Amino acid sequence: MCRGKGVVSVAPPAMICAFCKGRGEERPRTNITCVVCRGKGVVPIKEPVEQCRRCKGRGVDSHSKLPCVECRGKGVVTVKGGKV
Repeated sequence: MCRGKGVVSVAPPAMICAFCKGRGEERPRTNITCVVCRGKGVVPIKEPVEQCRRCKGRGVDSHSKLPCVECRGKGVVTVKGGKV
């Protein structure tokens, strides 16, 4: 992911990936890259945001253990019209 530099950059605003909890892996100690953050551990967001109602901010669909379809695994959704 970092191409040997040891540093990964993400344009702000960004937050820790809710799906992998910032690890960059699907599950702890696996070599499977997180499908939400693509191994970075953080995801870009568009402000203003609020907690996803479907997954309650976890980023995971409770029935299938896949990324939430509402927030796409981020744990937050962009608020339309700027109302929070």
